Amino acid sequence: MKVIILSVFSLLIACGPQKLSKKEIKRKIAMVGEQAVITYVYDGKPFTGLMYETSSGSDGKFVSSETTLKDGFFHGISKKWYSKDVLRTEKRYEKGSLSALKIYSKTKKLIQETNYDPNHSKKNKAISINGWAIKNSKEWYDDGQLKKQIQQLSPPETKNIQEDQEKTLIHSYKAGSKSWYKNNVLKNETEHISYYVETKGQKNTGAGALEVELSSKEYYEDGSLWMEFKGIDPNGDLSNSPESLKEYIAKHNHSSKILKCGKRQWFFKNKKLSYEGTLCGEHIDVRKSFDNRNDYLLEKVFDKNGTIISVNEKLCSACVMITKYFEGDGSLKAEISEMNFFKYSDSEEYKKTEYIKFWGKNGLRFHRFNELDKDSKSWKKINHCWNVDGHPKDKKLWGMGCQVRLDEQINNLRNR
Repeated sequence: MKVIILSVFSLLIACGPQKLSKKEIKRKIAMVGEQAVITYVYDGKPFTGLMYETSSGSDGKFVSSETTLKDGFFHGISKKWYSKDVLRTEKRYEKGSLSALKIYSKTKKLIQETNYDPNHSKKNKAISINGWAIKNSKEWYDDGQLKKQIQQLSPPETKNIQEDQEKTLIHSYKAGSKSWYKNNVLKNETEHISYYVETKGQKNTGAGALEVELSSKEYYEDGSLWMEFKGIDPNGDLSNSPESLKEYIAKHNHSSKILKCGKRQWFFKNKKLSYEGTLCGEHIDVRKSFDNRNDYLLEKVFDKNGTIISVNEKLCSACVMITKYFEGDGSLKAEISEMNFFKYSDSEEYKKTEYIKFWGKNGLRFHRFNELDKDSKSWKKINHCWNVDGHPKDKKLWGMGCQVRLDEQINNLRNR
């Protein structure tokens, strides 16, 4: 019996430590083929065993996380706790890829359960997309009522594109989702395609994820329709689309590029149209109108009587966005010209094309623009103000007072 015990003890020593603090284990990123892969290493070798962390709470020190690893990868169960004996999350991994997730509230109720396709999960990549390929998911309110549901509608597929010494892998799958208000009324329903794109070439190398909406509807809490979106297929029938949109798609629709285009409508609670727009760009799924970060915009805003109160136009990424605001009788109230601030704010073209004009009953009242100072060679913001008769005010009044007044007027227009 003593010999057997010694043999088992010797075997444990030979296998190395099976339970280590996260502080003792190194996180290593290495390229495997074209993929940047994360592994966990102890004593120069991929770690197999249990990795844990500790924290301090009201009950003293407790284990706040435990994760099992095999050959340096997350494999098996990973758990985190809010406090002693109060579970926060439970995840299951298969060779580094996330396959299942459960999230609990501090009252120990299950509030989310998600299953992933581990063969397509991107969790183990250096750019961490946590469980990219969802099979199905449910979320609940604390009272147990269903809050959100996601269902994969088509299995993941991969396209391999080779263009001009650049290789692109486009992984994608189709999914649908629904969510509900606490009163059990449907809040929204969507269909979308999730993409994970990997590129390697002389000019571009990297990876990232994005979603492209195919269709969506959002509802007020009383169940009436608030917003409807329909995606535009760049390879579909565009015969009824504006010529400017056809030109934009023809110029930008390449096999390795994912175009996000669609038509969106918003409604008042009286079911009348409050907004409609045709949009293309990376930010069209943000619930925001007149967003100059997008590349293509044709937008209209209406009041509750159906009268157009503002229009917006931008026809390309580097184009100027022109927004016009109108009075109830259709007369022009204000005009704003601006380019994408995040891309072009340092350019001379941005300074040249940026302006704001505001009209009163008797003509132009305010005008803001940029002017190049010949002496300093720098651009300065100029504010001009006119009185109700259309005559320039005393030059001493130009400047900050005029600027504050102009900002007030424009904000009133944007918020009406």
